[in-house]
Amino acid sequence: METSPSTNVRRLISPGARDRLISPGESDRIAFALGFDGAQVQTKNPAVAMAFLFAIEIVMCVGEICAMLPENVTGRVARH
Repeated sequence: METSPSTNVRRLISPGARDRLISPGESDRIAFALGFDGAQVQTKNPAVAMAFLFAIEIVMCVGEICAMLPENVTGRVARH
């Protein structure tokens, strides 16, 4: 891959509060569309799907996940 798939994606200037949760069916369809089948990840799209599912499972946004350090995790609890 020569360029990032998010090169032309812009962030919202002032993101509003989230007002709904993604449904299980939506997350399944997104993971399927990205090629994630529950097996070992070999390419970037399934890795993106795993990150997406991880974020939904732990209810954290990407900035919180990326900023997490080992000292923020105690057992199964992460604090940021």
